Amino acid sequence: MTIWIICSGRAAQPLPSSCDSAAFDALDAAEADSAIRPAEVRPLKQAGRPVYAAPGAAARETAALYLPDAEIAEEPLLSPLPRLAFCSTGRALPLWLWRFMAWLCAALGSGEAGRVKKDAQLRAEALLDRLESAGQDCVLICAASFAAVLADRARPRGYCQNRSGLFRFQPLERIMLSRRDAHCGGCAHNCLLSNPGCGVGRDKAARKSA
Repeated sequence: MTIWIICSGRAAQPLPSSCDSAAFDALDAAEADSAIRPAEVRPLKQAGRPVYAAPGAAARETAALYLPDAEIAEEPLLSPLPRLAFCSTGRALPLWLWRFMAWLCAALGSGEAGRVKKDAQLRAEALLDRLESAGQDCVLICAASFAAVLADRARPRGYCQNRSGLFRFQPLERIMLSRRDAHCGGCAHNCLLSNPGCGVGRDKAARKSA
């Protein structure tokens, strides 16, 4: 089974250079339902795969961008992780600082951010259980924050990932999750046995099908 994940596009809503904690929380809450910035991407072939999108305009518009003719099913388990203000204050602080501290608190798993992260991990596990039970290739559209959690929870289940980006997951990035035993694993190509691109892969695919 192969799972394609597409990160939702960047929100088109105007961003302030600084804000207080209440404005930061409101800004983050509105992001998932914001229209996305215009972008040119290479559409994907649906190939009969079901497409699931997180709630909100951002995920729906991203799905329409990559898969314009696909029927999209909304999946609440794909909802993004809220970025929480690290403190409650009426003082205006730089937006980059709010976002950095929200990321740091989530990474450390401290306080409310830790609860949010744990909830996202449980949602990811429940979704992976359901997808594996169906055993069908699919496409998932969600925020980069939840895509990172999905990829992390898929790793111990025996999946490897092939990304279009590096370092932190970014808007409009594509990630392919596939079983390690579906790859040749014999050289740097590590190609899928369903479509081997080197001699090592073709030989292993032939032996596996024999």
